[in-house]
Amino acid sequence: MSTQQTTSKKDQYTLSQILGIWLAGGATAVWFMMKTNLPARKIMETHTAVDETQVIYRDVLRTGEAPGVSMPHFKSLKGYVDNPPKLS
Repeated sequence: MSTQQTTSKKDQYTLSQILGIWLAGGATAVWFMMKTNLPARKIMETHTAVDETQVIYRDVLRTGEAPGVSMPHFKSLKGYVDNPPKLS
């Protein structure tokens, strides 16, 4: 006789449900940290600043073009970098 326990279908979580719970928990933790931890918020703002991204993009482009490197995929990002979408 088997001693395995059987569980009903309603007691089992699917992978998408587990992932959703995990993501919601992570998003909540980041939101809370950003609201309560000023140094963490400043670091995050610095690493996602539009002007910093534009400077880095132009520097990489200039560095690659100097020796004549063809960068068609990288150059295709120019419109996005110069006119980033407004997040609300």
